[in-house]
Amino acid sequence: MKMETVPVPADEAGKARLALGLAALFALGCLWLNPVGYVGGGADDEQYLAAARCWVEASGPCLPADHWWSRWPVIAPVATALALLGDSRAAVAVGASLSWGLLLFAMGSLGTRWFGWRAGVTALVAIAATPVVTAYALTPNPNVTELAFQLLALLAATIAYRTGAARAAFVGGLFAGLAFATRSTSILFLAASALTWLFLDPDRRRPLLWAIAGLAVVLLGEMAVYAAATGDPFYRQALALSHTGIPSAELPAGFDTSQSPLFNPAYIAAWRREMGIALFWPVDGWINVLLGPRLGTLLLAAALGAILLRRTLPGPSRTILKRAALGVALLVVLLTWGLAIDPKARMFLPAGALAALALGALVAARPDGRRSSLALGLVGFQLIIGLSVLAVYPNSHEGERKAARWIADHGGRIEILPGARSYLTFVAGAEALPDRGAGRPLLIALTGGPCEEAIGNAPGGGPTGRVVDSAAQGPTSRARLCLFEYAEASR
Repeated sequence: MKMETVPVPADEAGKARLALGLAALFALGCLWLNPVGYVGGGADDEQYLAAARCWVEASGPCLPADHWWSRWPVIAPVATALALLGDSRAAVAVGASLSWGLLLFAMGSLGTRWFGWRAGVTALVAIAATPVVTAYALTPNPNVTELAFQLLALLAATIAYRTGAARAAFVGGLFAGLAFATRSTSILFLAASALTWLFLDPDRRRPLLWAIAGLAVVLLGEMAVYAAATGDPFYRQALALSHTGIPSAELPAGFDTSQSPLFNPAYIAAWRREMGIALFWPVDGWINVLLGPRLGTLLLAAALGAILLRRTLPGPSRTILKRAALGVALLVVLLTWGLAIDPKARMFLPAGALAALALGALVAARPDGRRSSLALGLVGFQLIIGLSVLAVYPNSHEGERKAARWIADHGGRIEILPGARSYLTFVAGAEALPDRGAGRPLLIALTGGPCEEAIGNAPGGGPTGRVVDSAAQGPTSRARLCLFEYAEASR
């Protein structure tokens, strides 16, 4: 049975368009505040850029050899931008920003359809000011891309549920398939969606079954491609399962990565704590996420709002949020204790999306005919903290400027370490510098702290000599890009 569309008064529709337009400008302002972009130097975006460059060189997809290169929804837009615009930081930013734009569109649209346009505007603004989202807007990453497709799938499912449109459900399945193709952790999103479906009205939920067909199109299509290329339709899943054997700096030295992480307490307890807080290993990951500035402020603001203002929500809004919270809780539990993933903020963006939508619902509730000043205060708190953190988020801008000057002044006298080469991949002349050991008197290197602390007393143990110059990644990072001059004995 199709639902009738409730007409929106013209003045309200005008307000909604204006508010959503201003929210979009605010989101662009968040991006302008600190356009972090590509980082490299051992970060995962280094892998996605390498894969995109391979696509450009081969004029088509390259067969992946690891889980990074298999995430084609992340790689394809960047490869397209590189092919059309040339190999540059700007081209990478254009390709990667597509996912960020889709995420914001889906967030605003979903909030509007669930709770009204005020909620959509609030949710869009709140998620745009969340550092772990917008700091990744201009560099290839699965975090933003996966969430964007998940939200688009929910948006399409909402339309299908409310209108009975099987076509919308089919499109939602396509988006869910793209989320899974982006990162296999979306299998938990699929499980949570299936569980939520069981609690929906039996008659109105029936068209949603068409989502299975859309999901199958993506999954079977991908399997057919891998079967033709390798003979193994489950090639990507094998790469995803084997990636745990890749050494990680987030695990202690000597940790046995040959063991399976599934429901493994050793993995859960071993991951490095994002904020350095270690109280009780089963919940340390979440404590660190909640108290961290990259996502925690949004989660805490929404939790506080839910505790203090839940009675102001209309019944339908409470029902929607309860169902969404059930799904997100299942996802979080299985991510943390089932798959035993590295519990960093970037892995829990669905919880951030729910928090933004919850804040939107609280703002839109308007108890006693007025929007709650407390709800607006919580949103303001999130925006102030989020923008403050985003403004000082580490980036490579100063390092690139200084490295360009170093190469212009001393190019023939410099050698470079691989991490620094990746970090400076878009700096002219950096790729042509020889690796360390070429006998040149100067060395460019990335360090985890002040350059002076990296000075060694013997050849091979670190550069010996003096620090010529250095560049910071921002006021909140200890990492430095250093230009060293070797002592005579270490050349």
